[in-house]
Amino acid sequence: MKKTILINIPMTANIQRTVYGSNDRSLPALQEPLYYPVSALLAKTMQPGDQIKAVMITKHSAYSRSEEFADIFVQELNKINENIGADITYELLESEFAEDKYVHDKLMYELVDHIETGSTIIADVTFGPKDLPIVIFTALNFAEKFLRCDIEHIIYGQGVFKDGEIVNTMICDFSPLYALKSLTDTIKCDDPEKARQILKTIVSL
Repeated sequence: MKKTILINIPMTANIQRTVYGSNDRSLPALQEPLYYPVSALLAKTMQPGDQIKAVMITKHSAYSRSEEFADIFVQELNKINENIGADITYELLESEFAEDKYVHDKLMYELVDHIETGSTIIADVTFGPKDLPIVIFTALNFAEKFLRCDIEHIIYGQGVFKDGEIVNTMICDFSPLYALKSLTDTIKCDDPEKARQILKTIVSL
């Protein structure tokens, strides 16, 4: 299977290995300490011969350690793949740590250029600045509409901390949130109250 993996790389946080739990049967996770939730998922779902492009999205500032954290991801996934045999390639997508329209627009269309046409997409939005999930959602919407892509998972590693240390982590799937946005985009209504009712009906389904 041809897959595109979009992975947000941390800038400065000291990431820790942790065991990512899952209560969702569609999100199986390897029960071993790992840095990235997507690694835990891929360890249970990758198949021999899968063609996987991992796009590592980094933000740069004077203090960022993104390249170091990207190397950690590559080493982690390669180690997992030793006993699987998928065909994995890695691409680094670099962006400035700045909140302006030019930076966001440039990242969005460069992200679209990195997505393989006709691939299944998994995105990991756990780490990175707050603007990245919004840009990724926009790129996913484009890929689904125009690049014949399917959105498999948008995952987030939810962590509970105590005294700066992780005490519990779970993999969550934001795909339903993405789907809800897509559904609301289809609503055509000029009456505000009727539109609210349509939205409530959609959410209750």
